[in-house]
Order: sequence, then C-alpha cells, then structure tokens
Amino acid sequence: MVTIEDFCVEKHLAYVMQAGLSTQEFATGDKIIFWSEGDLKNWAAEKDGSMLVALNQDTEIVGFLLAIFDEGRTATLENIHVREGFRKQGIASQLLSEFENRATRVGMKKLRSFCHTTNTAMSNLLARHHYSEGILTQWYVNQPKLVNCGSGEDEFQIKKIGMGDVDQATYTDFSSILISDLNHQDTPSLDLAQIIHGAFLNESLVGLITASAHKPTSKATIERIFIDRLKEAPTVIKSLILSSAKYLAMQDISCVTVHPFTERSVSLDLMTSLDTLGFKKRRVFVMNLKSVKTSNDKEKS
Repeated sequence: MVTIEDFCVEKHLAYVMQAGLSTQEFATGDKIIFWSEGDLKNWAAEKDGSMLVALNQDTEIVGFLLAIFDEGRTATLENIHVREGFRKQGIASQLLSEFENRATRVGMKKLRSFCHTTNTAMSNLLARHHYSEGILTQWYVNQPKLVNCGSGEDEFQIKKIGMGDVDQATYTDFSSILISDLNHQDTPSLDLAQIIHGAFLNESLVGLITASAHKPTSKATIERIFIDRLKEAPTVIKSLILSSAKYLAMQDISCVTVHPFTERSVSLDLMTSLDTLGFKKRRVFVMNLKSVKTSNDKEKS
C-alpha cells in the first residue's frame, strides 16, 4: 500500500534530485538532463498539485511524478519514476491517476506525455489509461536568448496577437506543420493557446505561432506553427520563431522546446529552420494525448 502526497521541498527534494539525475529514461539526448534544485523549489511554490510523491507505510519515497499545468490549460507529464524494488505493483498507475484527478480539478482540458520510443513500460501505462495512439515527434531545444537571429530583413510584420485577431475561416484554412493534428480529437485547440504571434503581409495574416510557458521552471514549448503561404514557408517560420524567442527571453524563460512531426513532409521546412536558428536536435519521442472529461461530459456519455 502506498499513499500519494504533494511534493515537499524539505522532505522530498534530495531523493527526487538523486533519482532524477540517475534515471536514464529522463534523457532527451545522450545525457540525462534533469531539473535544477531551484526549478523544483519554484515549482513546488505553485502548490497546484502538479508534483506528487508516492510513500510506503514507512513514509519512504517509492515514486514521484512531475507535471506542468500551463495557463493554456494543457497538462504535460514531465517525469514519472518508481523506485527499483517497488515496480510492477501499480504505483505508477496510482501516480498517473492522481495526476489526472489533480489536472481535472484545476481546469486542465488536455493531458499529454512525450515518451521515448524505447520506453515500452511507459507506453503500456499510457495505453492502459486511454491516452491516444502516439505521434512521433523530433525533440529540439534551445535557450531563447541564444537563438541565431542571422542577418537580412523580410517583408513580413510579426506581432503578438490574441485569439480575437484570428477569424475562424483563416484558422481552418491554415496548414498545420507542428505538433498539432487538426483531425485528431485530442489535439489542443487554438483557443487554449497562451502566447500567439502572427505574421502579416499587407495587413493579411499569413502565419502564426503559439507557445506555452511555465515560469516556475523557466520552460516554454512552441506548440504550433500555421502557415498560409507554403511558397515562402521558410521565411515565415524563421520570422515567427525569432519573434516568439525574443518574447520568451524577455519573460525570463531560459529553455524552449519544439516538437515537429517526423513523418510529415511539410515539417521539413520547420526542422531546417530550427537547425539554422541553432536549436539542438535530441531524440525522437512519441506524443500521447488525452482529453479531460468534465462532469458535464460524463453525464452526456
């Protein structure tokens, strides 16, 4: 029997740091890169239920789960760990169920996880919890302030916009080239976007980028890029990413990740742009998604 509790800096920080830095499944590249102590402390100060620990009857930590609840109402499962000797006892499933309960309680609409392609145990766990079939994504990372601005000017005007600036017809006509699939029932919708920048040509919207940011951990994720002008896609993409990076840097965000599809030809322009802008390519991951069912949804079903 285990109990699930909120992460406490004084009681749990040392173990989580030690386990995090030694768990190979947490590696996004050749090396394990885990959160800093400062990140975990700032994160814990949010007290939103996104950091959980599993304790046995002797109050020893036997597992933990770390998630990000962003203002765009998407909850991202960042790390889940069960201590050796306590695995295959349903502890990971208990942690995941509690994460889902907490996410629902604070108004999250979508749940997601980026799972390494070789992590079959995690894949099986997500499948048992009814997450959708995974989409392969390439993991890219950079510091916003280090994004390569390059030289030269383009004819597109980039500015921060709101949802009200995007009419539904334009939104529907755009071609999605990032980690969104407009035909997928669990895709985070544009109205959940936290940060949006638009590219304009002669006052017409020809592209947009959306991003989510989590200030306690200084991490942001570029969620989507929509392009209306495929012929000039590379120029529009670079302009949008640069604008978003500059904005995130001003918000004291120190890390930004991007996850383009690996099996979609239209993503090639994006990946080429990311290489040019100095983003580092990590491993290929599977993105799994699940919609949160509200009490109203449950009553309808």
